[in-house]
Amino acid sequence: MQYKQPIAEELAARLNDLGLGEFAGRDGLVTRAGGQPLTLHPMSASRGRPYEVERVLAQSESLPLAVIVGTDFTPGAMRLLEQRRANYVDRRRVHIHLSDPEFFVHVEEVGAFGRDDPERMLPSLAGATGAVVLSLLEAPDAKHQVTVIADQARVSAATAQKVLFGLEAEGMLMVAGRGPHKVRTLTDPSALLDRYAADAAADRRLAVRCRVLGDDPLTIVEAAVEGLTSAGVSYCATGTVAALLEAPALTTVARPELWVHGPRTPEYLLRAVDGIASEDGGNLLLWRATTTGPMAQCRYGENQHLRLASRFRVYADLLANPQRGREQAEVYRERMIGF
Repeated sequence: MQYKQPIAEELAARLNDLGLGEFAGRDGLVTRAGGQPLTLHPMSASRGRPYEVERVLAQSESLPLAVIVGTDFTPGAMRLLEQRRANYVDRRRVHIHLSDPEFFVHVEEVGAFGRDDPERMLPSLAGATGAVVLSLLEAPDAKHQVTVIADQARVSAATAQKVLFGLEAEGMLMVAGRGPHKVRTLTDPSALLDRYAADAAADRRLAVRCRVLGDDPLTIVEAAVEGLTSAGVSYCATGTVAALLEAPALTTVARPELWVHGPRTPEYLLRAVDGIASEDGGNLLLWRATTTGPMAQCRYGENQHLRLASRFRVYADLLANPQRGREQAEVYRERMIGF
């Protein structure tokens, strides 16, 4: 999240909104005007990922009145904060507990911290636009060129150029050089991933919900993949079954999900996986990729024979899962993405 005010001023405004006194932010500190003097030291943990929180916690050891500020702390980050009994604030929580001077507040699910969002130049990062974004995220520290990104995303140079211009206007990309030597670098990969994951849900167009024979999710997927491959249908595994293969701690697989590409009818897909259509239940979902976006950057996982969606697509599809989706997505993000 990009703050339009210094972080100290934002924290002071947040405390004032909660009716906790007359606070003011200045020179990186938050002070209380009335009552017993109180000075807080807000420290930014950026998006609120565990590695960001660990870094700031180490820096705050000499500051007894430090407040760790992040956009949205993940479950792993929250465990670190609670273990260290740290003071923290994100868009949903305020927790500050001081003994000298005495001051305590704990609030959850309050208004968003950093309320002003930059204007969107790109209405959505789904579809072919998402393919460009996935290419950028796969190399978050690289210097990107339009033609290379277009080749990686399998889109036209014009499409890649349009997306890069839009992200540049939104402050997501920084530009260096001119002409054929112009390159772009990501300013905040974590923010771009958050934006992509929110928009990527628009790609999820159901092709088939069905029931196939199988005793467990992996057996079901392997049988379906064998049938799809024989039928000439391109696929990649996503969601909980992909996470199960890469982050074994995720053991709950409600229903395996596969992306499929091509102008195939539902009947053709059902025959390919030897399945029976099921409106209410089913143990397999096939999502139709109508553009290159959802299946961009598909890969084979380490020591795996199944094609998997991009790590960032898997994360987005985990978030869309109504059963423990957010929890599983954050664990996967911490283990497989890292930002």
